[in-house]
Amino acid sequence: MRHRITVCVLAGLVPILAVNGAYLLNISQGFEPCFPYFEGCASVSRAVRSGPGLWVFKIAALPAMILMWLSWNGVTTVQHGQAGASLSLIKLLGKTGALFFLVYALWLG
Repeated sequence: MRHRITVCVLAGLVPILAVNGAYLLNISQGFEPCFPYFEGCASVSRAVRSGPGLWVFKIAALPAMILMWLSWNGVTTVQHGQAGASLSLIKLLGKTGALFFLVYALWLG
């Protein structure tokens, strides 16, 4: 159980840290500084679309996708009381989202 919680927490933290780290790296290289969470001056795509931060984000995308995949893989063990078909669909959609995150991250730039 503890392993599943760790995987889920990391599945959320790794992308957040990757985006913010990449954005801070781009700011240090002369990109316009702002606080996108409140000012709305940059989306994730815009924040890491170019510059050295792009490569930080792309490198972090694979571990993030693997963690997302593993966290959705654990859904069946946590939600064992639910109906099988709906749970399988949720698991499939989650894993599909993880794969498309990787495609998005690698296509960016």
